[in-house]
Amino acid sequence: MAWADFTKKLSQTTQDASDKMKKMAEISRLNGEINAADDKVRAICNEIGAYVINNKLFMEDAAIQDAHQRIQAIRDQAAADQAKVYELKGLFPCKRCGNMVSTASRFCDKCGAPVEIPMQAAPQAPAGPVCVNCGASLEPGAMFCGNCGTRQPAPEAPAAPEAPAVPEAPVVPETPAAPEAPAVPEVPAAPSSAADADPAPAAPAVCPACGAPLDPGAPFCGNCGMKVL
Repeated sequence: MAWADFTKKLSQTTQDASDKMKKMAEISRLNGEINAADDKVRAICNEIGAYVINNKLFMEDAAIQDAHQRIQAIRDQAAADQAKVYELKGLFPCKRCGNMVSTASRFCDKCGAPVEIPMQAAPQAPAGPVCVNCGASLEPGAMFCGNCGTRQPAPEAPAAPEAPAVPEAPVVPETPAAPEAPAVPEVPAAPSSAADADPAPAAPAVCPACGAPLDPGAPFCGNCGMKVL
């Protein structure tokens, strides 16, 4: 009697364990199908998102525009990092086919084009203040570096502007003195004559300015133009 009960109980326990294992297997299978369905939906959403982003669709939507800008920033950073990796490896793209070529090569190993090593652009100095320790750009007035945490020295006070120079007064040229008038020659006095002698002819008139003889009755000197009458 006891053995029969034990056998029956053992058989029931085994059946329960078997049913439980079947349920667990079914649950695992269904969870796998659910996860696979989620993966398919996620892949389709990724395809739709990539199509919208790559074709710049629905840009009037603020959320899509913000997502596009964030994706573009990530792509730009990844491209800059990839270019740095190529630079460290001594590689650069061929201008004809885009194949990565070593700087030691003279010709592209894919298209045979001559290798033209691009010139390295000189690094531009930062426009604003930089950290005294690591050289990172700082915000104007920052007391600590946001990159390394170094305390920055106090900014120097700007020098006072110089006073503008007072222009010198212009030199006034001296007025030239007027030329002196030539001396007027004295007219010799007529010699006295005897009462019975004939009167001598009068001396000709001369210009008081230049001494040139004047024509009788002429109001101006014919030599210097001075008015004499």
